[in-house]
Amino acid sequence: MVKSGIRKRLAVAVLIALICIAPAAGFAQGSRVPVTSLKNFTNTPQYQLDITWSVTDSYEDKNYIAHVEMTATGRFLLKQTDKHDASARWYGGWQSGNVTYTGTLIEKSNPPHKSEWKVSSTAPMSGYPGADFIVGGNTPGYQLVAKTVFPVQVTTPYGNYPTILTLLTLDVDTQKYCTGPLPAAGSTIHGSMVIALPVEPFSGHPVKMSKVGVTYVLQPIEQLTPLVPPKHQ
Repeated sequence: MVKSGIRKRLAVAVLIALICIAPAAGFAQGSRVPVTSLKNFTNTPQYQLDITWSVTDSYEDKNYIAHVEMTATGRFLLKQTDKHDASARWYGGWQSGNVTYTGTLIEKSNPPHKSEWKVSSTAPMSGYPGADFIVGGNTPGYQLVAKTVFPVQVTTPYGNYPTILTLLTLDVDTQKYCTGPLPAAGSTIHGSMVIALPVEPFSGHPVKMSKVGVTYVLQPIEQLTPLVPPKHQ
C-alpha cells in the first residue's frame, strides 16, 4: 500500500515538473499589453535569480500525525534568448543552492507505524532545474517559471524507497505563476507568493497539499568591460 502510494506521488510530481514550463513557451504570443518602456529590461543580457522555497506544516487527526519542515535555496543564471521592442525572454539553469527537508507521518496503529522522508542529496537531479523569465508581451509585466527536483529517500516500516521532492513556482491548485508588474525604477524584481505543492507527507493522504512560501529576487548581471592591455610606448 505504501509502496503503491509512493509510486503514485512520484508520477504526479514528475508530471507537474514536466508541465510547469509549458505555459511559458507560448506566453509571448497573442495580444500585447501596452508597455511604457522596457528598455531597462530588454537591454539586459543576463539575470541572476535567487529563490527560496520554505514550509513548516503539521496535521493530526485520530488516525495520523504528519509534519514537514523544508527550506530550499537556489541560484539560477538566466541568459536572454529572445528580444523584441515590447517583450523579452531569458532562460537558464541551476548554479548553486542547498536544501534541508524532513517529513514524517505516524499512523496511530498498534504499534504505531512511522514513515520518514529525507533528501538523499543536496544537489538537484540532473536535467530538472531550470528557470524561464519573460517581460512584456501579454504578461501584466513579468512572469517567472522555475523548477528543481531533489532526490529523496523514504523510510517506512514496510521498506525503504527512493522518491523525489519537486519544487515549482506554480500553485498546483490554482495554476497561478509568479507574476506581477515591473518596478517603476531600476531593473531588479523582488517577489513572493504562497503556493500549494505536494511536499511529502502532504501529498494526498492524509492532507492533499502543503502551503509553501516562495520568495525570489531577479537582478541584472552587469557585463564586464574586457580588459585591454596597455599600449607600449
